[in-house]
Amino acid sequence: MDELIKKRAKALGDLEKVKKNIKSDVGHIWMGQIEFLRSALKIYIDNVTDFENWSREGNHPKFIMPPETDRNMEMADLYFQELLRRLHNALAAITTYMNQSKRTMDKIVSGHEVFSREYELKVKQEFADDPL
Repeated sequence: MDELIKKRAKALGDLEKVKKNIKSDVGHIWMGQIEFLRSALKIYIDNVTDFENWSREGNHPKFIMPPETDRNMEMADLYFQELLRRLHNALAAITTYMNQSKRTMDKIVSGHEVFSREYELKVKQEFADDPL
């Protein structure tokens, strides 16, 4: 029985070493970063699709001119609040995606000197004349 416990303890210790190596493995790190990026992209696509579908469904109010001015204003307020909410979601999602892609590239680049140099060179070439 003691021999079995020793074997299991040794196997568990070896397993912990393997887990630590996996977590520090470059491919594992990249996969995690790409998964975050994929998740941010899905959120962006879902928000844009939702905004597009809502826009196509004819949700804009039919304004009645004049006499019901109060009703017109109420309908317009509700419409523009919903429009701004959906537009905000889409813009926030693309900003999140852009920030995540920058963090992903920073993490990938920071771990490899050769790739880092090539990446920086490409960035300088692409954006050398870009005023932004």
